[in-house]
Amino acid sequence: MPYFLGHQATWQQLLSLYQKDHLPHGLLITGPQGVGKSLVGLCLAYALLCQKPQKNGEACGTCGSCQLMEKEEHPDFYRLAPEGTLIKIDAVREIQKNLNFSPNMGKNRVILIQESESFHRSAANALLKNLEEAPQNTYFILLSSAAGRVLPTLRSRCHHFRLGPLSEENLKEILSKQGFQSKNLAFYQGSASLALKLKEVEDQIPDLIHLQNKQQLLSETVHLLKNLNSREEVKNFLLALLLSLHHRLTQNLNLEVEERFSLLSFAQRILEIKDSLRLNTNAKIQITPLMMHFEDQ
Repeated sequence: MPYFLGHQATWQQLLSLYQKDHLPHGLLITGPQGVGKSLVGLCLAYALLCQKPQKNGEACGTCGSCQLMEKEEHPDFYRLAPEGTLIKIDAVREIQKNLNFSPNMGKNRVILIQESESFHRSAANALLKNLEEAPQNTYFILLSSAAGRVLPTLRSRCHHFRLGPLSEENLKEILSKQGFQSKNLAFYQGSASLALKLKEVEDQIPDLIHLQNKQQLLSETVHLLKNLNSREEVKNFLLALLLSLHHRLTQNLNLEVEERFSLLSFAQRILEIKDSLRLNTNAKIQITPLMMHFEDQ
């Protein structure tokens, strides 16, 4: 059965609302990427569908319903996620076909919607009536890492629960279970998925950003970039470097003005290169502009 770390205040609030029969039928759970929104939503789905819930409202993990959830075969649990970049109207209508019937097991039905900021407008409009007049004992759990991009028509019909970044203690425990002992937890801003994504380049970053000389910083960065083999590796390296620069700038308020300006200029150029990678599949050709930029400073 899934579990998550952190977010206990929100979790207890959700369970309490359900136990008091006050849980809204439309829920929007938001927060930074990689903090556990999907796990919180999934654990709530387990609890809503469990046939023998614990006294605190959490799922038992052993009943027939929990076992079907574990096998991803529960007939009253539906997932909705983008196809490509969008959640499309056909996917919504496929789920709506089942909403006019009673649940197959127990009393509840749950629809878990990933990346709810990705709704095509027509798909969102199709879902609105269900959110406004949800069938009895049907719960919609919308998840998003970009709350501001969720269509206002959807956002206004859901009760909003916000999850914050993971604590360093929780992040350390999660990464440890994945076999990753990070020395720089603060870089990852409470995001487990970000830390796991960048773990391969973590060791290259700390020494790099503490180079005092601008040309040394540039030369070493270019050297490291040239040794990367794929576009994805280059993107991850640049992202890790940006996070490290951000950490250094925000945690060292007494930096000399010249050094702060140099780091900010460096970060701006990296952002420009990251953006250009979306249009150009050959990441390494961006190394030359990076070098030229700093030689002109």
